[in-house]
Amino acid sequence: MAAAQGRREYALTVAPGQRMPIHAGAASKLLLAYLEPEELARWISRPLSAFTAKTVTDPKRLRSELARIRRLGWAQDKGENAPSIQAFAAPIFTRTGKMVAAVSVPFLTGTEAGRMEVIRMAAIEAAEKISRAMPA
Repeated sequence: MAAAQGRREYALTVAPGQRMPIHAGAASKLLLAYLEPEELARWISRPLSAFTAKTVTDPKRLRSELARIRRLGWAQDKGENAPSIQAFAAPIFTRTGKMVAAVSVPFLTGTEAGRMEVIRMAAIEAAEKISRAMPA
């Protein structure tokens, strides 16, 4: 994992190696969305803890969300792990099409819609560029 510190007054900090819940967060849900069905079943057969009122803990709802993520090609955290933090994430693929990582850009709840769209597109574009640069 790599992280870059924000430069604004309220910059969010994520430490390399920091553990996050697998079902509560944009990058985490992307990782789940691209797992093989057997592996996914193992992860979501466990009790899923709620960290905020927006955390998806129902396996059926989570499967639906993961299918939407695969269809759209990006994920959003709407305050699922921490109520004041949201994020957009996009997948990084190898040249063979295997998802191996994600670019995630967190931001504070209350960010204006236009700025959120800029963040979403930046995450997608960065992940696409990294994917194209992946070695064969």
